[in-house]
Amino acid sequence: MLERGIRHYPAPLEPGPIGKHLIETKSAKMINSQSEFEAINSFVIEGTAASKSGIYAPMVVKDRVVGSLAIENPDEEHAFSE
Repeated sequence: MLERGIRHYPAPLEPGPIGKHLIETKSAKMINSQSEFEAINSFVIEGTAASKSGIYAPMVVKDRVVGSLAIENPDEEHAFSE
C-alpha cells in the first residue's frame, strides 16, 4: 500500500464492506463521499488516512476474486467520475 509516497505494510485483513462487495458482485465500486463510507461501515487501516472518495476494482482469475485495486483520494470528495 502506498500513501502520499510512504509505503505501508498492513497485516492481512478479512474482507471489509468494500471487499465483500467486490467478491460478491465481481464488479467495481465507486464511493464519492465520507458519508458513503460511513453508510457502509467502512474502516480505516491503522496508520493511514481516511479516504474521502475511492474507486475499487476486483482482480478476477477464472471467475474467482484474487485481489483488488484501489485508488483513493484522502483530500477531496467526488474526486472521481465514471
